[in-house]
Amino acid sequence: MIGLILALVLAVGVGGTVQVADSARPGETLFGVDQAVENLRLKIANKERESELRVEFAKERVSEIEEILAE
Repeated sequence: MIGLILALVLAVGVGGTVQVADSARPGETLFGVDQAVENLRLKIANKERESELRVEFAKERVSEIEEILAE
């Protein structure tokens, strides 16, 4: 039972970190986590979905650069 509770707490913690990292911008501490998650998504995607993800991630990078330049 303790193992199950520990696994649940760990999963929620990691999931929360991944969620927060998704809004991380270049230069921020969690940006590496965001990129690692993106790379994992690319590796497990089929070819069509991989292309869609690459476009999505490129748009996200452009948005991040625009936000940084607006500061």
